[in-house]
Amino acid sequence: MIENAVTGAAMARVGNEALDVQAMLAHARNVGGANLRKSAFLGQHICTPLRGVAVHINAFNFPV
Repeated sequence: MIENAVTGAAMARVGNEALDVQAMLAHARNVGGANLRKSAFLGQHICTPLRGVAVHINAFNFPV
């Protein structure tokens, strides 16, 4: 169990049981992919969490 360092609340559970990869791929394609395709450039390439800014730049999007 991974706990929040401040509150002690459970944040994640880890284990060695098999992952349902097919279900993960289906969710990514049907839910995540659909939502990303509806987003603008900023929604697809820049993530802005509540406590700061994280920027992801995909170098393949820029011509040489």
